[in-house]
Amino acid sequence: MNDSAARLAALGRWPADVEVWQVRVSTDLDVMLQQQGFLDAAELQRANAFRRTEDRARFMTARYALRVLLGARVGVAPQALRFASTGNGKPTLECRPDLSFNVSHSGAFALIAVSAARLVGVDIERADAAFNWHTIADLVCTDDERREIEHLPAWEQALPFLRCWTAKEALLKALGIGIGSELRAVTVRPFAEGAQRPTAAPGSAAADAAALSFQWLHETNEYVACVAYGDEGSSASAR
Repeated sequence: MNDSAARLAALGRWPADVEVWQVRVSTDLDVMLQQQGFLDAAELQRANAFRRTEDRARFMTARYALRVLLGARVGVAPQALRFASTGNGKPTLECRPDLSFNVSHSGAFALIAVSAARLVGVDIERADAAFNWHTIADLVCTDDERREIEHLPAWEQALPFLRCWTAKEALLKALGIGIGSELRAVTVRPFAEGAQRPTAAPGSAAADAAALSFQWLHETNEYVACVAYGDEGSSASAR
């Protein structure tokens, strides 16, 4: 991979065994043609389903970068990697089902998290102060989270909402469960800083999120991003 990918320094924000990579998306057709040669038939089919070049480029960049990173990690050519999935549908490597990884992309960037020691999940969303978050608030926020956010002036509410959203998606993706209605089963503190653990409704599909930690990323001001991770000893194959 070229200098479009950079490993983010943990700096004590997450365990050293967790790799978090930020990858810049390229819409250059020559770059996309090179990436295409690394993808399998299923990935190419998904890529070609996107009508907009930007959407196709985001998907292809993320999958290409994931293959390169995982291939280097396990000593297999990137294009030769074969993927399977856990019982919950979370992707795994056939040759290393214990290796946890997750991908997210938005705008000009993709994020990738990888760990051999614990579950990981990531999410990234472009920050837009004009975003009308109320249209999906009932799908994402608990009543307490919504009240906290609405204490702010209207023009400052989109960012803490996106913090809630990215944290919950990263947590649920780490568990390998569908997003859907489970977002409201998880509660986070949108104004807290540093690593934190969420609370989760007992008995819900998202109950195990309470055993995970998460940390918002601040490398790119135009985006809100989050990495979630389990305790040491959790693994992709355990899910």
